[in-house]
Amino acid sequence: MQKKKNRKPTGPNNPHDKIARHFLQYPDVAVGLVHYSVPETMIGRIDMHSLAPGKESFVDHHLAAHILDICYTGCLKDGTNLRISFLFEHKSSRTGSSVYFQLRRYIVQVNQMEMQQGLKPSMVIPILLYHGTVPFRKESLSDLFPGYSEEFAPVIPDFDYYVVDVNEISEESLDNLQSALLLNFLRVLMGGINPDKIAAVWDNFLIFVSGMPNPGQTLDLLQAVMAYFQRVSPEFKQTYQDMGYQYEYVTPEELQVKAFFDNYVIPRVKKLQEEERERLREDSIKEGINAGRNEGLERTIITFMKNAPHYSDTDLAGLFEVAPEFIHRLREKMKS
Repeated sequence: MQKKKNRKPTGPNNPHDKIARHFLQYPDVAVGLVHYSVPETMIGRIDMHSLAPGKESFVDHHLAAHILDICYTGCLKDGTNLRISFLFEHKSSRTGSSVYFQLRRYIVQVNQMEMQQGLKPSMVIPILLYHGTVPFRKESLSDLFPGYSEEFAPVIPDFDYYVVDVNEISEESLDNLQSALLLNFLRVLMGGINPDKIAAVWDNFLIFVSGMPNPGQTLDLLQAVMAYFQRVSPEFKQTYQDMGYQYEYVTPEELQVKAFFDNYVIPRVKKLQEEERERLREDSIKEGINAGRNEGLERTIITFMKNAPHYSDTDLAGLFEVAPEFIHRLREKMKS
């Protein structure tokens, strides 16, 4: 009897892919990424309430080696079918195949599959969530078809796609996100390519999940992020192995995770919150002291200026080691 050959997994087996798929199953994260990346003029035409996770996967095994597809289906406000595809690029560099041609191939596959099923081709909006360590440079047609004049433009296939480059997201952009779940997802991805940030990201994530109203989602996300950080950071993995906790996606141990949550997460969060309260208290005291010092310095300088009006702003600034603008403001204050 012949032995059965072991089948190779058909889907990507990459920790970055897994954490992306895990978070993007939550519509709050997916819809937040649409708002973040797609122009407002286009957002206004989409029925955002119609978006729901799609069950289909259209990417073949060649493309799946580089890109993980996560689809959301819905419609425009006029009823036109819509597919928003999150394409998670996890290369660590921009070498190799053209992303433009990978995405074009993906769009063609989607529409071909729909037509084979007797469906009208849907509008596809590709959103590339890039997670490489090298900043992403979006390709243009002039990069791909150099040297051709405008006369050939009609025969060159053109489309656009939107990029969320984890490397390039600013703190200001993160602070402006309305979805706390999306914010934590992006911070987790940042930790995945910057292991030195994992400790801070982990503590902030613990505070976030401990406040979630749904215990099932709390434990689900806690287990997913913990497994992800164990895969990308040997130091993180060793820390939690030493504590006797180890999790894998293939064998979720919900009771163990619950015990970990009760015995570690809650006490850890309480400690972090107490440290934050103490920091805020100390900052308030320092601000009060500095305010008192500034008030006293102002009174001293004003008194000096009254007794020695011939001193210039520059001389006073050098004497009291302050900026000339500070002296000027005091003079204006004395006039009022």
